[in-house]
Order: sequence, then structure tokens, then C-alpha cells
Amino acid sequence: MKNIIISCLLFLVSIVSVSAIAESSAISKVVENSEQANLIIYRPKDRSGINYRVAVNGQYFGKLKPNKALRLQVEPGEHIISTSDAKQTQVVINVIEGKETFVQAIIDRKSQVTLTQTEEMKLALR
Repeated sequence: MKNIIISCLLFLVSIVSVSAIAESSAISKVVENSEQANLIIYRPKDRSGINYRVAVNGQYFGKLKPNKALRLQVEPGEHIISTSDAKQTQVVINVIEGKETFVQAIIDRKSQVTLTQTEEMKLALR
């Protein structure tokens, strides 16, 4: 029972901290405003159990898990996306107002991340 309560508390604390980070920057989880640009960072299903942290413009946004996506709204223009792998992989992406921009994160056998802009999101259905 203690483990369930502790897990719930940790979950709530993580939600509050992520929302505080999102509110304190130009990053937001709201995707309804057409004057903004939607950025979707996704990771297809793979065999790596490592969940990498993702930052946009140097600010932590969330953990990227296999077969999951992070969706956020940013100002149109250039943004730097980085991960917490050993090489601190980064990519500069130009997002366009009112459009969805997709970035795919591929994990190789050495647990290194490759970030690539793609035309659409390709996730396996569970």
C-alpha cells in the first residue's frame, strides 16, 4: 500500500513540475492556437529500455519512451531539440506557423539517439 501511495505522489509531483516548466517558457501542451506551430517528437517502438529526456531550446520537456510521442506548441521559427544520451544529441528544426512538424528519435544498438525531421509520425499500434 505504501508503494502505491508513494507512486501516486511521485506521479503528481512530476506532473506539477512539467506543467511549471511548460508555463515558464514559450513551450505549452496546448495545440489549438493556429498562430503557433505544433512540434511532435516521437520515438518508434524499439528494444531499448532507456527513456531519454528531451529538451526544447534548453528547457526540459519530458521523457521520450518507446512507441510514444511528445506534443507541444512553440512559436514559429527555429528551435533546438536535444536529448540526454551520452552524446547530448541536438538538432535544429524550423517549425512553420499552423503546421505540424515531426521529429523522429531513433535509438541505435549503442544507445545513441538520432533525431530526424520527418513528414509524418510512424508509431506501431499496440
